[in-house]
Amino acid sequence: MDDLVQSLLSEVTPDEQAAISYSEKHGYKIAYSNPAFEYWYLLHFEKRNGYLKDSATVIDILKNKGYLENYGKSVDVFEELQEHQPEAIQYAKERVERLTGDQVTVFCRDSNPVTTVYELVEFLNSKRT
Repeated sequence: MDDLVQSLLSEVTPDEQAAISYSEKHGYKIAYSNPAFEYWYLLHFEKRNGYLKDSATVIDILKNKGYLENYGKSVDVFEELQEHQPEAIQYAKERVERLTGDQVTVFCRDSNPVTTVYELVEFLNSKRT
């Protein structure tokens, strides 16, 4: 097990540890967002590298800045995000590169904010016919 996965395992629950071990064993990658998945949404509208407390903080920014005023966990926002996807991918990659350059492990609390969802999105986009 590499150092990145080992450091992640020290901060997760037993169920999360099982999922990580399973994914590594079977060649899967994990899409990770810190502090919340909504950070990925936020990157569609702005580059944000400063600490974000939690999901509620990110949702407040999305709503209060008018990016996704009616956002809710069960609201479909795909159409609102789609046209901004290239920027979100670019901003997410830049953040990961900066953390890596600063020798900060991406999969840890110190990486706040970060997301690797762009890797999943790029993979899915590559499978479009």
